[in-house]
Amino acid sequence: MKPIKSWWLIGIVLGLIVYVWISAQCVSTGIEISRLKFRKAELLNLNRMTGTEISGLRSAERVEKMARNDLGLVIPDKFENILVPEKKRADSGFFGAARDWIANTIGYVF
Repeated sequence: MKPIKSWWLIGIVLGLIVYVWISAQCVSTGIEISRLKFRKAELLNLNRMTGTEISGLRSAERVEKMARNDLGLVIPDKFENILVPEKKRADSGFFGAARDWIANTIGYVF
């Protein structure tokens, strides 16, 4: 009859060990969840502040102020159109002639 009692005792001890281990894992997981919730709140606050900063940096008044004060840019008095001459290609032969014919006929330059 003694061997049966010892198996019961071993089973109860193993059960208690498993119970303590599971309880420790639950506490550890709860602490990790709390830490991650706090980190999430920090990141959401940082995201909100960054969005506000971005919208401030994108405003036209701020960009103009930075251009004038920091970079020394000014608005020109008058606008001028400057024509840049088209670069001549060194194509020759059939493909160059075909390209020139298309450019002269329909006005499409490629």
